[in-house]
Amino acid sequence: MKKPGFKKISVDKKIINELQTASKNKLKNASKKMVKPIRIILVVLVAISLFFICAKQFANVTMSNMTDWVKGIFINMSSGEGYPYEITSEEVIQKDVIGPYLAIVENDRLVYLNSRAKEVFKYEHNFINPVFKTKNKRAIFYCADTTNFIVTSSSEVLYDMNDTSKTLEGAIITADIASNGNLAFANWSSECVCQINVYNNKLKREFYYNFSKERVVDLSLSDNGDYVCAVLIDAKNASLYSRVLVFDITNPKPIFDRRLENDVAVDVEFLSGNKIELLTMSSLYSFNFNSKKEMKKELDFSSNQLLKYDFEESSKRCSLAISEYSSNSGNIYGISSNGKNTYSVKVNGLKKLSRGSKYTAALTNNTLYCIKNSGRVKCEAELLTNVDDVIVSGNYLYVFSGNMVHRLKISRWTSFDG
Repeated sequence: MKKPGFKKISVDKKIINELQTASKNKLKNASKKMVKPIRIILVVLVAISLFFICAKQFANVTMSNMTDWVKGIFINMSSGEGYPYEITSEEVIQKDVIGPYLAIVENDRLVYLNSRAKEVFKYEHNFINPVFKTKNKRAIFYCADTTNFIVTSSSEVLYDMNDTSKTLEGAIITADIASNGNLAFANWSSECVCQINVYNNKLKREFYYNFSKERVVDLSLSDNGDYVCAVLIDAKNASLYSRVLVFDITNPKPIFDRRLENDVAVDVEFLSGNKIELLTMSSLYSFNFNSKKEMKKELDFSSNQLLKYDFEESSKRCSLAISEYSSNSGNIYGISSNGKNTYSVKVNGLKKLSRGSKYTAALTNNTLYCIKNSGRVKCEAELLTNVDDVIVSGNYLYVFSGNMVHRLKISRWTSFDG
């Protein structure tokens, strides 16, 4: 009698080898299919980590920045009809850049365009006097002489009119936005001539200051939103003067106060560190607001005329054009991030000036110049068609000609015919 058990089965070794080879091939193919998405995920995770490290280093990290950055990866991949882009509005009021996008303020809408002319953001408005200011991929869009404003990222509205309608009590004279999202306003006031109000990125008021007689003409917030600089003008004994004040928003009194006699302030900007740049109708100053030293005059053009001025917030550089009185010729000056004059380039008949992080674009009646930060002219292009305006963004130019917007890579081209 046989013992119960399993029956011995003989299998061909060739069949076993074939099955093992097929199994290995399936695993290998599956691994290949998995490697690519895993690599993409790892690259994204590393990039996100680097983003947080860099943002933390510069104290500019916010959830909005992070969301906007992630969205931007996909938005930039969105296909548009390509440039040239046709503007259908009757009037373009302002042009600027917000992050990697071109911002166009028309008489009834605000639109952002990506590198392929795709409308990645659009906001319809009824502002009579719209003003657009941007910093660190956030923007404040307001209607001067009213209390109306919104706040956007580079892809969406963060605070609309429903959120902001009860924020301000007085009409806006001017405003600014910090890299961390803080907002500063100079407002008309029923209690005094005007006042400054600073709000955090949740629209909660953190600071205010009243002025009894002087009027704020411009203000600027530091990148971290902790300091606000205001420039004011007034007259005494039939003479105009400008006053420069810097406030720590945790302190009710100014920490810096200087007065310039017989001069009219035009623009003020925070530079790197504790330095501030002040532009007047006759001079360009730079100063450290934590120092007791007098403001240093970097450029004196009191015998000439200020034509154009543009400041680029990411690089903290500016360019300005000065012309001789009763003359068609003038000089473009490049100013570094520490307020120093680094070069001058002579041009004739300047119409528009745009400052980027790497280049300055100067538009005349017949020529378009691109000037590097070193002062070397990268290209000098003859205009074979009418050009109304130009905006620099990185290594590209946005050229406005009639109702068309062209996007051109900056190179050594010698002519532009649309």
